[in-house]
Amino acid sequence: RFDSHLLLPSSQHSKPLEQLMTKVMSMDEKPGFVDSMAHLRKDWGNLTVFCIDGEGAHEIDDGVSVEDAGNGEHWVHIHIANPTAFFDHDNPLAKMARHMTETIYMPERAFVMLPRWSTKKHFSLQAERPVLTFSARLNSKGETVEQKIQPGFIRNVKFLTPTEAARIVGVAAGLMPDVVLRIGGEIPHHEPKKTGKHLLDHEIEMLKKLQT
Repeated sequence: RFDSHLLLPSSQHSKPLEQLMTKVMSMDEKPGFVDSMAHLRKDWGNLTVFCIDGEGAHEIDDGVSVEDAGNGEHWVHIHIANPTAFFDHDNPLAKMARHMTETIYMPERAFVMLPRWSTKKHFSLQAERPVLTFSARLNSKGETVEQKIQPGFIRNVKFLTPTEAARIVGVAAGLMPDVVLRIGGEIPHHEPKKTGKHLLDHEIEMLKKLQT
């Protein structure tokens, strides 16, 4: 049934949208990305960035880190994916993102805001990826005493599920256990479960500071 409010790529409801999708997918080999913020990027070095998301997430678009600022104060950094630094508003990727506005998760599949080739190869957060970072320096009362925004590169990324993060910081009581149900057909490929077992002691302490 035609639904004018559900114009999703590959749904064949809109010829212009299908043409845009074809153009977007053809950019895979030669996207022509240029980092307009390259000269401004801060190298976050070995600072651990925690990306906390569900196992089924198709792109990891944010992470958090914490730094000791002395005198009982801490910097809390929110790092987000920074694709718009690499193309202008007339780029087919920008047009597709404006149309989608978000990734839509359906029971049978996900309709992504940006094509998977772009997030997997260039923008989804992992080591050596560009970010835009929103930072706040907090005092012991949790009050913001300084804030700033800066583009950068992250080098040290650790992935966790929300359940694992909750267990690490000690707020897992009452959480529903993870359950996977498979009914009929072939057993789908299942990605390895993200886990906090690979965290170092000081990284666990950093997560606990974020919780407090």
